[in-house]
Amino acid sequence: MKGFSYARPIRNESAEMNLRSWLRVRVAYIPLLFALFFWFLLLPAYAVPTVSLAPAAAKAKKPPTDVLNLDQMRAKRSSVEAMEGLDDSVKKASLGYLDRAIQAKTTAEQIEQDTKVLLDKVRSAQDRIKKLQAEVKRPLSSPDLSRLSAGMDLTAVEQKAHQEDLNLVLAGTASLK
Repeated sequence: MKGFSYARPIRNESAEMNLRSWLRVRVAYIPLLFALFFWFLLLPAYAVPTVSLAPAAAKAKKPPTDVLNLDQMRAKRSSVEAMEGLDDSVKKASLGYLDRAIQAKTTAEQIEQDTKVLLDKVRSAQDRIKKLQAEVKRPLSSPDLSRLSAGMDLTAVEQKAHQEDLNLVLAGTASLK
């Protein structure tokens, strides 16, 4: 290899520095852009659901107009049973759907009633707590010594006192109901 010499090309160092800094910026921003893109995609999946602390009865809800009530569902079921032009499989399937709808509606109404009863208990809980606190603050009555005879033994007296305490507790719980 005669006559071949290695000559170093002329380099523009300022252009090379600009290229390097440009490359560094791009390499730093590309992962950042990917991270932001995927973060916005995942954001709704991890969002905290908003929960209202108001009771269900306090929320204003309007029943949909296209929902049938229980009597209408039963009437539809009887009309489907009376139809003669339907195929048996179609009739059986529609009756099954109507039966499930009736059962779901009945269950929903029962749940609503139970919810109302529970809400009434929760609303009256403060009054019941105040009654119990007043009862606890009231001093206990001392046993009537005139009813006890001198000949009774200690176990019989304790048993009678325990029975009276039990009667008081039962009367207190009956009055709260």
